[in-house]
Amino acid sequence: MRSRTESDLDLLRVIEALEALVADPALVASLSKDEHVRLMAAAGRLSRPSKIERLQISRKIRKEKHRRVIRADRDLPRQVDGEVIAPGRELTVTVRPGALLVRVPGPAPVRVAGPALAGVPGPA
Repeated sequence: MRSRTESDLDLLRVIEALEALVADPALVASLSKDEHVRLMAAAGRLSRPSKIERLQISRKIRKEKHRRVIRADRDLPRQVDGEVIAPGRELTVTVRPGALLVRVPGPAPVRVAGPALAGVPGPA
């Protein structure tokens, strides 16, 4: 289970506030006319988004679902789609499912003395 972020906690506070408004309608009556209009407009757009808003939300969710963040503990050389970019510790990309290949530099290969394997020449 992932830890809660600050925005997760903000959303929980919003839910609690809405539940308090439902439990005590006098709280809504205490709002100014402008605040009441803002609250009702936001609640309406959240509960019944327009067709354009539904499409935008759907696209944003799909895009976020395909977003990947790769982090390293030190600056590393990077490239995306074969294009070399500046070294860094973090790379954020949006990819099609199954299209991401991540290669992480490891320790240098160790060559051992012995016969060549599968056509790979041994040490000179």
